[in-house]
Amino acid sequence: MSDETTQEKKGLYLLHIDGGKKASAVGEMGEGAIAPLLKEPNGTAVSGASLSERVGPVESPTAAEYRALLRGLELARERGVKYLAVFSDSRILVNQVNRLWNVGDSLAQLSDEAEEALRDFKGTQVSWIPRNWNQEADALVNKAFGPKTGEVIHTQDAPEPDRALPTPGKDGVSAVADLERLAHLRANGSLTDAEFAKAKAQVLDR
Repeated sequence: MSDETTQEKKGLYLLHIDGGKKASAVGEMGEGAIAPLLKEPNGTAVSGASLSERVGPVESPTAAEYRALLRGLELARERGVKYLAVFSDSRILVNQVNRLWNVGDSLAQLSDEAEEALRDFKGTQVSWIPRNWNQEADALVNKAFGPKTGEVIHTQDAPEPDRALPTPGKDGVSAVADLERLAHLRANGSLTDAEFAKAKAQVLDR
């Protein structure tokens, strides 16, 4: 059995990403930091496959989030991953990558690079999760800036007005695990797109 076939049976590897930008005047570049975190399909962290690093000036937190995605895809590719589920708390990035929202000029190059990098994989999906379910990656971004850094701006995506998000804690961790399991079922054909969307909404609503 080939490594690719074995991977397909195991399910999707999991990539959590986050990006942030130091506060600056409106319209000015600010120092950015990124944090990709790669996990096995069962949720176990892949050894040596998490980063917490500064990336120099960025125009926006979303630009930093794209940089985190690109670096995370590189980590996965280096380890021979072929099937990957990406989780980001940036609704902007997720909807742009899934071609639901238009991409502005400032993000066009990063968007093109991400689209090209995703083609290296046999199967991928990019999903939004609330920030309080992405705490590991969020903490790595803050770690990259250090304790004496001033305000760090993460992607400011307002939740859907008719959906109350769960508070952090055990429920959040459980919900992320449920979303990851749903991603696996969708990828292997056990769930249709409509069934996946309905089940995902139920997880977010509980």
